[in-house]
Amino acid sequence: MSAATAGKLFKSGKSAAADWLAENAQRPNSISAAVCRAIRLTDAVLQYEAVPNFPELLAAWERGFDSTMRAAAAPADANESASSIAMELHDDAADFLMLAVDISRGIETCLALAQASAGGGSADHDAVQPPVLDCDEAERLLRLAQVSARLLSADAERRLKQRTGGAI
Repeated sequence: MSAATAGKLFKSGKSAAADWLAENAQRPNSISAAVCRAIRLTDAVLQYEAVPNFPELLAAWERGFDSTMRAAAAPADANESASSIAMELHDDAADFLMLAVDISRGIETCLALAQASAGGGSADHDAVQPPVLDCDEAERLLRLAQVSARLLSADAERRLKQRTGGAI
């Protein structure tokens, strides 16, 4: 694996979004950008989670993906991402709250997709529906949910230590 830098991960995020936009335009039934983001972010998480600057790399990937998606969205997009709002506020507490919103929504999406793939998402037990994801994809989303929760916890702990001088 080549040396991971924030710049490389930013470009990777932009590329993932651009690929999704191009592929999705060709699909008869479009796939949610949130699903694409979760699955492709999983790849980045699994590849770089052991790197010491993992939180920085993950944030760079997200900025790249989100900047491409914002550029492609209509100017009055009502579903503006929480991370883009935090960039405008430039407030540490707001940054953390927006990060918590983004990560918790991502975790919720990962778990919902994994549950639907395991057959737990349908109330109609008589209907036979293929799983949303195969076993490997569902496992990757569960891993992403775990790593995301760990990342949020580590960031909260870091911020608490900064505010309390190391005592939490």
